[in-house]
Amino acid sequence: MPLLFWSNITPSVSADMNSGLLAPFTAEEVIAAFRDINPRKSPGIDGLPSGFFRQHWDLLGEDFVSLCLDLLRGNIDMASVNETVIVLIPKVDKPTSMKQLRPISLCT
Repeated sequence: MPLLFWSNITPSVSADMNSGLLAPFTAEEVIAAFRDINPRKSPGIDGLPSGFFRQHWDLLGEDFVSLCLDLLRGNIDMASVNETVIVLIPKVDKPTSMKQLRPISLCT
């Protein structure tokens, strides 16, 4: 039965596309992804937005790219950077009870 099911599905990813998807990550891809982040958004657990890293790229860029590539390639345990901060966002002005707050998680 499973073979019959799969034989009726037309692949939508070509062999060339698949080889591109399976290719190792590159420094250029990490840098391009980082450039797509708004410099005032996405503060890390340390509170520093991406603009800080852009401003000090000459000092931090090589280490940043190296860390990202090590994580993407499985050389470093993801738990070392996969932390979440829970923040309470008020639903109303001047909340007086927990019901008036919405918890959200900010993932690094």
